[in-house]
Amino acid sequence: MNKSLILVGMNVRPLAQSAVKAGFEVVAIDAFGFLDLPAKARCLSLAHDLGGLFPGHPGSWHTRLAQAVRSQSAGSLAYSGGFESLADLVAEMSVDHELLGNSPSSLRAVRDPSRLREVVVSAGLETPQMLPVGARPDPGVRWLRKPLKSGMGFDIEPWKGIVPEDPETIVQRWVEGIPHSASFIANGHEAQVFAVTHQLSGDPAFGAQGFAYVGNLLIPKPEAGLLERLNVLATALTQAFGLVGLNGIDFVLNGEQVSILEVNPRYSASMELVEEALNMSLLEWHTAGCRRQSLPMLPDRHDQNVFGKAIVYARRDGTLPDTTQWQAKGRRDVPHAGGPINAGLPICSVTAVGRDQEQCYAQLLAEADELLKMA
Repeated sequence: MNKSLILVGMNVRPLAQSAVKAGFEVVAIDAFGFLDLPAKARCLSLAHDLGGLFPGHPGSWHTRLAQAVRSQSAGSLAYSGGFESLADLVAEMSVDHELLGNSPSSLRAVRDPSRLREVVVSAGLETPQMLPVGARPDPGVRWLRKPLKSGMGFDIEPWKGIVPEDPETIVQRWVEGIPHSASFIANGHEAQVFAVTHQLSGDPAFGAQGFAYVGNLLIPKPEAGLLERLNVLATALTQAFGLVGLNGIDFVLNGEQVSILEVNPRYSASMELVEEALNMSLLEWHTAGCRRQSLPMLPDRHDQNVFGKAIVYARRDGTLPDTTQWQAKGRRDVPHAGGPINAGLPICSVTAVGRDQEQCYAQLLAEADELLKMA
């Protein structure tokens, strides 16, 4: 099997670490070029190697990234967060490489809210009510306007006006409950959920605003009934959209009620917690699923520890100090010293392991508080 692999994403650090652990020869190309990208990988970033982060026309960085990918000789290409909504770019980048991930056509289909709803309903679950163009929202109900191509919960806002004719956004009913995510492996025909997390969203204790994604707490033993329903859904999604490899589902849980928000058809940020809990790399699973091989045997966990991670957001503008020791303190996605700190944007991530969710969350808060003293 060809073990050379190009990885692309807004932040490929978790995926690159997983790939290196699995024995791949890695070229990692992303936006930021964090200091804790694996030393064994060849790393390129828009910020430091490919002409700057996002200057000029919004499509200019797409071109630079595609050119960088196509100039590499690695046999395969995989992508992580941010590229599920860039099907055309995925198609362009994968012309000369085996694509280890969902195809552009699968991406377009599963990220279409109307098509997703049809499959979710057929599996016996539901999605939040979505209003048509021109509708006037019921003022007694909370509504959200959501961009279809943004990530990390950014740019989601409360909405009260008439639904605009904007193909880039939807107006959706806000659902009460606790945000969760599920991870599953697929091979185009079958699927198996292997993890459920409590998702941290918009938590001001970590400096986040609005609905910004903060992180996850990995649930050691998810409730059996919930797992059964999620497995039915994962299989339905796989068969309807031809999903392969690693995928994620975001949903809201309110008692027994499960409301599906979206599908992330790629390696998700929470999956590194699974890798730590199981002491393994998921990239072998991903490769086998993308090549439509048999699903793996899922290992059992024998501990009840909760693994967690959280993104810490800046509360004010500033300049980064010396960050070379941050990785030794357990911080991740470590930025380069001397760069800007921008209020409302991520600084880095912190991690913790606790005997339960409360202890894990408290430890994450303590790590975040220490970091925010300087930011």
